[in-house]
Amino acid sequence: MKRISSWPQAVLGAAFAWGALVGWAAALGSLALAPILLYCGAMLWTIGFDTIYAVQDIEDDALAGIGSTARAFGGRVRLGVGVFMHLRSSALQQRSLPLGQDDGRKAALGSSPCILLGR
Repeated sequence: MKRISSWPQAVLGAAFAWGALVGWAAALGSLALAPILLYCGAMLWTIGFDTIYAVQDIEDDALAGIGSTARAFGGRVRLGVGVFMHLRSSALQQRSLPLGQDDGRKAALGSSPCILLGR
């Protein structure tokens, strides 16, 4: 993706976070808001985290003529990473299941579905 886009970290995030959707669907047989938020949060985290690593390769990437979010953000890498990490936190802080209700999903997930959302 680095050869055709300045956003290879987004593709990496989409691929890595896919397990949130697949795991939820496999365990519960359907999708809900929680796995979608988890997917979005994990994807945003991957973009932010991998952008930090991409900073190490900015010079080599420029010489090779390939893209990265670190190159795309230029002198605003800290701001870019901060925005993605803030968005990740926002996505993961959304409540999807009231903790007092049990409609069978809690049993499938363990003690609390919010464990999957980082709570």
